[in-house]
Amino acid sequence: MLHRSVRALKRRFPVLLKAALVAGALGVLVAGVQLWNRLSLPMNATTLGWAEDWPEFGGWSGLDVTPDGGTLWIVSDGSLFVRADLQRGAEGRLEGLRARHLGFLIPPRPQPPDIPEDRGYRDAESLALDADGVPIVTFERIPRLIALPQNGGRQEPRLPPRAAAGVNSGIEAFAIAPDGTAYAIPERPPWPGRAYGMWRQDGAGWEPAGRIPRHGRWRAVGADIGPDGQLYLLERGFTLFSFTSRVRRLDPSQPEGAEVVYLSPPGRHGNLEGLGVWKDADGHLRLLMVADDNLYPFQRGGFVEIRLPLAQPSTGE
Repeated sequence: MLHRSVRALKRRFPVLLKAALVAGALGVLVAGVQLWNRLSLPMNATTLGWAEDWPEFGGWSGLDVTPDGGTLWIVSDGSLFVRADLQRGAEGRLEGLRARHLGFLIPPRPQPPDIPEDRGYRDAESLALDADGVPIVTFERIPRLIALPQNGGRQEPRLPPRAAAGVNSGIEAFAIAPDGTAYAIPERPPWPGRAYGMWRQDGAGWEPAGRIPRHGRWRAVGADIGPDGQLYLLERGFTLFSFTSRVRRLDPSQPEGAEVVYLSPPGRHGNLEGLGVWKDADGHLRLLMVADDNLYPFQRGGFVEIRLPLAQPSTGE
């Protein structure tokens, strides 16, 4: 029996060897494409790494930026909450940041150290600044909103939209307009092939606000209302064993007319989540995004900022 097995293995060896060589060549090709995409940044893109010696540093999933692009608010999957001053060089190019560690919105439980229920309760996914500059954070696995006053006051719970599509597919895209209207979009629709459902809150509770066309396997992971009054939606895709990202722009009153304003090839950026839109002194729109490394050493973190063509004048200015 042993001799038969050895002879069978010898007969199959050339086939196995060819399969291994093909798989290896394909892996090298994919890695080469990803490296090329990462190194060939367009002129309108800036990247910035970020590392701090903080407990649970990383996993950044939600951010917003002040209208002048000078101050960043950011929150992680574990509810780690940070405010940072952004350092910019010539033409407003992002060069660094000076962070102030504000701590956890919801502190980790000491015993046991990291039970699933604890992480689920602290699963912050998006952040938006309201008209008064107050950060509003949304949580996904146990859906809710929390407002954190800058004066250190008590956290204020708010009613969540009922738009969840599963245990890990709740609200990840959240934005607030200058007039206080809030918009919320789940990570994916409840059913495959359907459009995103967008929800709106103007002080009287949440209500459906239309549907955004969804293509392929894109998932909504961030949103912001730009200074032009348009809603910018950040979406994540996965192909060639790497992440790809795109940003679409749409009129909140007519969400079916979304247009792509930025699309990255596979491997250029990490897992981009969180989006803040602002307008620079030259009138260009800037899209500031952060990569969620999920606290894995093999995933990339850091920031990406994209400069778009000149913004159209806003009627609200």
